[in-house]
Amino acid sequence: MKHFSLNIKDNYNKYKEIYKNILIIFLFLILPYIFFTEAFSISKIIYGHGDLISLFLPLKDFLTKNLINFNFPLWNPLNGNGFPFLADIQACALYPINIIFGFIFPLILSYNILLFFHYSLAGIFSFFFIREYNLSKFSAFICGLVFMFSGFLVVRKCHPQMIFVIVWLPLILMFLEKFIKRNNFKYLLIASIFFAVHFFAGFPQIFVYAVFIELSYFVFIYIRNRSLGRMSFKRFISGFLIFLIFGIGLITIQLLPTYELMGLGFRVKINYEDFTLASFNLKNFFILFFPYIFGKVNPAQYKDVINIFNGDYIGTILYLGTFSFFLALLGINIKNRNKWFWIFLAVFVYFGEICHLFRFKPATFSSI
Repeated sequence: MKHFSLNIKDNYNKYKEIYKNILIIFLFLILPYIFFTEAFSISKIIYGHGDLISLFLPLKDFLTKNLINFNFPLWNPLNGNGFPFLADIQACALYPINIIFGFIFPLILSYNILLFFHYSLAGIFSFFFIREYNLSKFSAFICGLVFMFSGFLVVRKCHPQMIFVIVWLPLILMFLEKFIKRNNFKYLLIASIFFAVHFFAGFPQIFVYAVFIELSYFVFIYIRNRSLGRMSFKRFISGFLIFLIFGIGLITIQLLPTYELMGLGFRVKINYEDFTLASFNLKNFFILFFPYIFGKVNPAQYKDVINIFNGDYIGTILYLGTFSFFLALLGINIKNRNKWFWIFLAVFVYFGEICHLFRFKPATFSSI
């Protein structure tokens, strides 16, 4: 018995880091079921209104029924006089997790678990990405919590494709980081695969934003490590091109029909001013600290609250958590070069919004 106990102890000491990571992954997997009250009615549609009811669930049901009958649908005859199903990227027809969950669970339960699972992925991927900065597990865990329950991810429950896309961002950044540090092209190939996965997740606008961050971050980490002599400029450029070419090659099967369909939509004809009609409002800065300062937004109250913002409350949510905001301020004093990329990104994004506000919506200030 004593010998058996010693073996367990030795085994734990040998694989202690792995056991700790498994525990943290388990915590991230159960946290959405604790955080969201909808978990108590898991068989009902979570936050079921808007695009979820009219778009995602019908497409998901159509896809699953066809795949079960060993038929991959290129055309959807149930939508008007017919519609090119594969060309509609929001159908998530090539998104692996959507397909797998559709086979395992009934429609509503499949969607609910799929949604919660992506909140977990947001935390898990953020945790392992931050660990690449050689920060503590506790710091990485807090970062995962902040990201998975940020204002953007929480209010976008009615637009699941947005969540499906953005959760892959920290994982891709992690493999780009590994490539620069270890000078091994296998990490780029893995990053390219996940690049394709989060394109197939079904929301091209969020994908474009994520790609901007990924490419900017790729350049940043090369510059950060250049002084260490870990990688030549020629090898970096080769890696940059491999990541893009291989990634774009993988998504071509979806990209080409989607691009062709896009030219037939009415949104390609609207001008820039119409496109930015519901952009950032200066009042939304208050939500950075107090998410309910203008009222709690839910399906019953949404129409009343939306009038306060003269635009889209959900589309301009900033809240990351009051405590996390002050942690970020404290983090500025930490001697970690990676902070400069994220400071630059925040300033770039918000400065761009403010410039747009001054140029196109001067009347906004008079209504504060």
